Amino acid sequence: MSHLKESIFAIGGRLRIYEILFNITAMAFEYLPKSVKTVTLDGAGDTHEMYDFAEEQSVKLIAPPRKGAVYRIGVDRTRRDEYIKEIRKNGNDERALKEWKKKHGYHRRSLAETAISRFKGLLGSKLRSRGLMNQHNEMLLKCLILNKINKIGLPKRA
Repeated sequence: MSHLKESIFAIGGRLRIYEILFNITAMAFEYLPKSVKTVTLDGAGDTHEMYDFAEEQSVKLIAPPRKGAVYRIGVDRTRRDEYIKEIRKNGNDERALKEWKKKHGYHRRSLAETAISRFKGLLGSKLRSRGLMNQHNEMLLKCLILNKINKIGLPKRA
C-alpha cells in the first residue's frame, strides 16, 4: 500500500496544487482523485512501471528521463519513450533536457514543493485532529487560510 507524502487539496481560491508529491510507488496512482490529470515527479519516477500505471489511470506523468535512459522498441511503448526520443532529437544534452522541462511544464513541480514548504512553515506540518473527517476539515481550513493570505498579497521587495 502506498502512502501520500504530502497532499494539499484546495477548494476554490488561489491555492491549487495538481501535482501531488508522494512516495515513489506505482500503486499510489490507484489512490489519486479522478480530478488529477497530471502528476509531476523527479527523476526517481522515470520507470516503465510508473508510466504504465499512469496510463492505466489516464494520468499524464511528467518525469525527466534519467541520463542514459533507453526507450522500448515494440508495441508496449509509453509516454516515457516519446520523451526520450524528443530529448535525443534535440541534442541529448543538458540544453535539450532544459527545453523538454520548459515545454512540459516541469517547473510546476518546484512550485508545488514551494507551496507545500510555505504551507508547513506558516501553518505547521502536523494535524491536530484525530478523526479522518476532522483531519480533512482541518486541511481545508488551513488551505482557506493560506488562500486568504495569498489574496491579501505577499510583501513587496525593496
